[in-house]
Amino acid sequence: MTMRLPASADALAIETSEIDGRTVVALQGALDAGTAPQLDEQFAEMSRRGVTQVDLDVAGLEFMDSNGLAVVVAEHKRAKADGGGLVIHHPSRRVIRLFQTYGLMSYWSSGLGCRPRGRAHRTAGLIPARNCSLG
Repeated sequence: MTMRLPASADALAIETSEIDGRTVVALQGALDAGTAPQLDEQFAEMSRRGVTQVDLDVAGLEFMDSNGLAVVVAEHKRAKADGGGLVIHHPSRRVIRLFQTYGLMSYWSSGLGCRPRGRAHRTAGLIPARNCSLG
């Protein structure tokens, strides 16, 4: 059996924007051992600017491993400690499964309900019905 990695396994694009007082961080590519430090540095820079409300749009992620998961969980803890929070938008089944595998489903807020992106998934804008909040 041959394991195929996504074509962009060594690349991660990070785009940030501001919407309604929240910082949106959109990821595209792979979030793994090689790219997780990029996201960690982006989060550190946001922390230095006092950002506490983070929307993480993972619709463009092709791959995520435990290294990426660790960065996301650390940012959630930092934002929450600073009086804010982190909301994950458009998670794929793979991202949700990664949280399940590591026993981190308790991080998802049960109030919003976590649904994976579907065929009708739109990459432009945030779709509140498909958000998952880390509690």
